[in-house]
Amino acid sequence: FRLLIGTVVNTPKLPFEELTRYVSLLGVFWEDAVHVLPAMIMARVGLPSIFSFVFLFFSSIAFATGHIYISPEWALITAIYPTISYHYGKKHGLGTVMVCHILYDIITVLTVALMLGR
Repeated sequence: FRLLIGTVVNTPKLPFEELTRYVSLLGVFWEDAVHVLPAMIMARVGLPSIFSFVFLFFSSIAFATGHIYISPEWALITAIYPTISYHYGKKHGLGTVMVCHILYDIITVLTVALMLGR
């Protein structure tokens, strides 16, 4: 299935497309590593916080743009994810944030699959 502005559309699946549904959950690591980790490294090495702030600002725009295929509203909501991930990453470690993000995505995929009867 694919999401098109709030509606779920069933499409035929090729074998590699079925595999990518599960492998794409590994993309969570990439999202957090690209959109949050550089800001955390900047803070860790002692750069002024303005560098992390500016990076997170542009990172949030990029993150939201990457999720606009779901809906414009969802893109605005996801724009805050890098900042939230940065905050909790500093508090609990970015690995913990990544694991929680993966679990959230797994639960979402399974819920949608159950709703569609797959």
